[in-house]
Amino acid sequence: MSRSGRLALACLVLAILGSALPGVANAAFTASTVTAPADPFTSIVDLRGGATPTVTVTGTVTGQSPGDMGQLICDFSGTSFDTVGALVDVTSGSFSMAVPAGDVAGKNCVLRMVNQGFTGAEDRTPFTGPSAYGGQFADSTFSGSPNNGVRTDAWVILAPGTLGSNIYLYSMGSCGIGIAPPLGTGPLHADFAWDCAGYYYRTDEGTTSTSSEAKVDGHTAYVPGMGGSATNAEGAPGLAPVDFRPSYNPATGVLTVDETGVVQRCSGSDAPDPLSATCASKLDTGVRVTRHWVTGTDGVSATLTETWSVADGGTHQISLIPEADGDSTHSRFDFPWLGNGYVQYTGDPSLPGPGAGSGPVSLFTASSDPGAASPTLSYGSLTTNVPPDSVPFYGVSSGTGNEFPQIAYARTITPSQPFSYTWKLAAGRTDAGVRARAAADADSLAAPVVRITAPANGSKIKSAKATVTGTATDNGGVSSFTVNGTAVTLGAGGAFSTVVPLKVGANTIVAQAGDKTGNTTKASVALTRIRQCVVPHLKGKKVSRARRALRKAHCKLGKVSKAYRTHLTGKRGHRTRVPFKTGRIIAQRPHAGAKKKVGTKVNVVVQKATP
Repeated sequence: MSRSGRLALACLVLAILGSALPGVANAAFTASTVTAPADPFTSIVDLRGGATPTVTVTGTVTGQSPGDMGQLICDFSGTSFDTVGALVDVTSGSFSMAVPAGDVAGKNCVLRMVNQGFTGAEDRTPFTGPSAYGGQFADSTFSGSPNNGVRTDAWVILAPGTLGSNIYLYSMGSCGIGIAPPLGTGPLHADFAWDCAGYYYRTDEGTTSTSSEAKVDGHTAYVPGMGGSATNAEGAPGLAPVDFRPSYNPATGVLTVDETGVVQRCSGSDAPDPLSATCASKLDTGVRVTRHWVTGTDGVSATLTETWSVADGGTHQISLIPEADGDSTHSRFDFPWLGNGYVQYTGDPSLPGPGAGSGPVSLFTASSDPGAASPTLSYGSLTTNVPPDSVPFYGVSSGTGNEFPQIAYARTITPSQPFSYTWKLAAGRTDAGVRARAAADADSLAAPVVRITAPANGSKIKSAKATVTGTATDNGGVSSFTVNGTAVTLGAGGAFSTVVPLKVGANTIVAQAGDKTGNTTKASVALTRIRQCVVPHLKGKKVSRARRALRKAHCKLGKVSKAYRTHLTGKRGHRTRVPFKTGRIIAQRPHAGAKKKVGTKVNVVVQKATP
């Protein structure tokens, strides 16, 4: 037999023998169940400081053969999955393995034990397991001189328990927030509507940079986490650490993050993104920035409140252009005050803001062309209580889609006047849905406006009642309105008019309006009901009783004279003239009901006994 014939025969024998050996690739178990962790898995694993916690995964298989190997996967449905841990022998019909917690938590997937060689195209229904939500806290630190151990970034990756929704949140100088809505089928999420929103980058332009995205008193400034790497500003001595404090409530799916930062600049250079060699050290600008993030229970929304304040007692000029980045170069943006609808901006545009006094405003994004019917299309809204001065973009090459709008604010801050703004971000699968959410967000950011037009503040009123008029309006509608605690119905345009009783002396009239989001606003005026002499009816009284009545009415008894007078009495045809009762008042001046200043004297005439 030739050498080639012998080789072919040997290969055939090996193939036959191999088909009978246990543990080869074509052996397969038919079903499996991951019994732990419990369904759903919602834990937050803490990877900060380089920690490497593990999660124990146990379960059973059926239909296995000796030597069968299983592979744990984090299944995103379709053909998309991540492998978790190493292959495990399932010959016994059960398995238990410790896997890196970071490979499971926050992935928004289903844990399944599948056969070795699984491609995602196979039927996965026989392989069951828990949904993995939860998330992970992580951070990074500077390694080596001169800032060894200083935390340079921190982040949370979160699957908040809504099938498919996904949120990540990084420090203010790193990436900010990303929000992707559920795709609607399986644990996959749609496009990230917002993909790095609410952060400051170390350069202000992708084409011709002049500064960072934060400036203090005209200097290029750095918030924590913005420095870049050891070769640039992050490598300068004195780097301020990232202070990022996350907290997660698995019962509600709400993530809260508080962050505080020292705003710094380079001592040796104001150039954008300088090399560490030209940034001799980091200097304190005397400005601090704090931010508070809280995600919604719906898993597709978040609110950022950010405050810039003074730490050195001085006055500082700040210029901020935090980014509100979309999904990709295919992203479209709609700035309603421009009236252009969704536009794919390219190159390096700069757009005007809506103008001062415009109140809460919203802008919108679509992850790609809304008319293209992309199966993963998502929409996003950003609503802010402080309208942007302008909307420049982080410049990219001409003709390239630009996904990097910047929200520009320029302000002066003092110890008594910090600068704060709030962003409410949301993501969804429909344009109508995010616009409805934006309208509600705008309402929540704007309290009702209440104005009292009359009486004027400080008025002095003689009457025992005051007619109060004014208006009460709200961008989402006034849901309740009271004046001094009494409900009042609003008319057209929010107008109101009501009568309020007054006590003598100081009075305060308070009008309060509320909206359906819980915001309330009060307006008040102070007025004085001044004391008056309201002349009482004295005729027929004795002088002693008249004196008491006058004192009670803030009047005084004046001149008392006497006269003899008569009056007619009896029925018609039989009338006779008789005198008034002796000692009773028969006339007074001023007359009863007259309103005079306090202490006015009232003269009276008393009937005498004889003419």
